[in-house]
Amino acid sequence: MVSAYFVRISKVHASPAPAIRSDLEADSKGEKGPGRLAWAVGIALVPAAGMSYLYLYNDAIHGYHAALPVYVFAGVGLTCAIVWAYLVAKMVS
Repeated sequence: MVSAYFVRISKVHASPAPAIRSDLEADSKGEKGPGRLAWAVGIALVPAAGMSYLYLYNDAIHGYHAALPVYVFAGVGLTCAIVWAYLVAKMVS
């Protein structure tokens, strides 16, 4: 349901064919890349991903007796996927 909502608000069906623009027209429209907050979160997720991996690895060495490291690793991985995909999408468009 969330992905259908995102497709709906993305205005993917707004124009039937993509318009061809020159570099000057694209610059004059005021389109910007990702903001500072998005970059800060994206960069902060790099050590968070490493630490969650080490937390999961440490639990694996000791026999997988806790479920929390799996959930932390999955949550950080999902967050990384969302934030980094957003950064890439904003840089490409």
